[in-house]
Amino acid sequence: MTSPNIRENGLDVFRLLAAIGVISVHVGFFEGFNSEEMAAAIRLSGRWAVPFFFILSGYLISSNNSSIRALNPLVKAVTIFIVASVMLIPLSVANYGIHETLVKIFSSGFLMSGTYFHLWYLSSVVVGLLILLVIEKQGLERFLPPIAILSILLYLVMGAYNPVSEAGIKVARHFSSVGFLYLGMILGRTKLTAFKGSLILVIGFGIQLIEAKALTYIFEFKSILKYQFLIGTILFSIGAFILARSIRPNSFRVLGLLGAKHSLSIYIFHPYFIYIFKLIPLSPLLSDLLIIPSVFTLSLIFSLVLEKKLKSFYCIVNGDFKFLKKKEY
Repeated sequence: MTSPNIRENGLDVFRLLAAIGVISVHVGFFEGFNSEEMAAAIRLSGRWAVPFFFILSGYLISSNNSSIRALNPLVKAVTIFIVASVMLIPLSVANYGIHETLVKIFSSGFLMSGTYFHLWYLSSVVVGLLILLVIEKQGLERFLPPIAILSILLYLVMGAYNPVSEAGIKVARHFSSVGFLYLGMILGRTKLTAFKGSLILVIGFGIQLIEAKALTYIFEFKSILKYQFLIGTILFSIGAFILARSIRPNSFRVLGLLGAKHSLSIYIFHPYFIYIFKLIPLSPLLSDLLIIPSVFTLSLIFSLVLEKKLKSFYCIVNGDFKFLKKKEY
């Protein structure tokens, strides 16, 4: 039987890799490479990250035997979303101005993505957990599998496979969390080997590339660089999760520790370092070569400094308020 430490260490390693994946799709369109295919491959290589985070959340809920009914995961997700939104206000003002930021805060758009676009993931986690809570409290668990499937299909139909536009994708992706949270619960009860996980991952990535190219050909108004979610992405993220669970406990311990402690902070704060990096006057090619490792490194250092020098703030960002119960001397 696989011990919890094996699963946790591998999953934490992949948390860190997923943080890099998120950065790779947020830094831009890699015009400096003068190759749309290469740029698309880089961006698609990171698309597994958010579904993986959803799957991981579902797995941790089920493996810890923590009932959604207890509200703990939901309360933590809401807290992180609100705190992150406050932390991103200065960047929103810098990019969009005070007026647009205030409009965002006091509109329904805030519930969708907080004060910055990437926070939609945190909002979606809240939506997914809330739906799971309602399903559980009402004793409607038998409806969860079809609801999960429909939530993922909706994301595809309203996004990549929409022949008219992708205007509805922002709403659809919020409900996709239900499907991936459920996937995490199911995959937690399934034992597959590293080989099978790797195979699913490679096949998923390959399907993504073919799928994006084919859809761009079919729907001429779409850009191969802008696909957020494809059928191949589902397999890609599932393969990554299976592979993560197969990592041995003594492998990549430092990476696992960094992933466990800092992947969330990296996710929340990396747009600041994208903004700073793009202020540096570099050639397009050099910028594209350096931006992902630079933004990741700066974000990680920032999170490490938070943990060491501003421990209370670090805990708040991660939704941990236990430090308030401890008397400091």
